[in-house]
Amino acid sequence: EFDAQAMANLMWALATMGVKAEGRLADAMSSQAVRAAETFTAHGVASLMWAFATMDLKAEKALVDAMSARATTIAAQFEPQGVSNLMWAFATMELRAAAGLVEAMSRQA
Repeated sequence: EFDAQAMANLMWALATMGVKAEGRLADAMSSQAVRAAETFTAHGVASLMWAFATMDLKAEKALVDAMSARATTIAAQFEPQGVSNLMWAFATMELRAAAGLVEAMSRQA
């Protein structure tokens, strides 16, 4: 099983290479990310969500909720680039960010 950093790195690398991680891999990473949500860093949350958006993957509600909650909790750790990447990912995937997340991120930008 991958830890949070490995999940974010793998998905970022695949997206950067232009590979679309569909099916079982995307499902496995999504499920593991939900279980490990509390261990993600700000960079990891932003990278994972950026990768899902870049690969045009559908982020399941459980993943969106888990990453939103984690990002809101650790909002003070986000650098401006991470805020931008996370909000871009939500916009690209046409996700509705929770009001608390938008407010928390707006304080960091």
